[in-house]
Amino acid sequence: MRNFIFALVLVVAYTFCLTEQACANPGALVSANGKTYYLERMVSQFATVFNPNAKNRTRNINIARKKLNGLVIMPKEIVSFNNRVGPRTEEAGFLEAASYSNGKVTTSIGGGICQLASTLSGAVINLKLKVVERYRHSLNVDYVSPEREAAIAYGFKDFRFQNTTKDVLFVKSFIIKNKLYVEFWRCNLKPNKV
Repeated sequence: MRNFIFALVLVVAYTFCLTEQACANPGALVSANGKTYYLERMVSQFATVFNPNAKNRTRNINIARKKLNGLVIMPKEIVSFNNRVGPRTEEAGFLEAASYSNGKVTTSIGGGICQLASTLSGAVINLKLKVVERYRHSLNVDYVSPEREAAIAYGFKDFRFQNTTKDVLFVKSFIIKNKLYVEFWRCNLKPNKV
């Protein structure tokens, strides 16, 4: 029975990895710039709470999260959230959801993905990476403190940061129930010693 439960846990974990764009586990392989890297260990994590019943907003977060997921960042590289996620359009699958504009609550295509940018910002700040560009919202948000929030609007407000470590970094983003996570993992060209 114990072996069956263990096998079932492995199948569930493997299935989860297949449904995600990238699976972050020590020793997992990722490719970038023609090289293969091994994930060594998680070096930063940040999470925010959201309302999964806000369907359009949740869909927007998921679309953006999947575009961010699996990003490999070289030392000294500057990352742009807007460049990675791309324009928020209906053609890209984004829907209209609540957002802030000029101190008012409104709706916009892609509304809600500022929460992903802010969750990423939290993980960036935890790792003490250099924040190159970051904006606050015109109203207070309830999912993150002001020093970690990142308001974004494609074309004129971005969240950008630089990998100031000597390590190749891997970004993992996932959702468990009503929590949105962003993690940074250190990569290595050689596998971890067992």
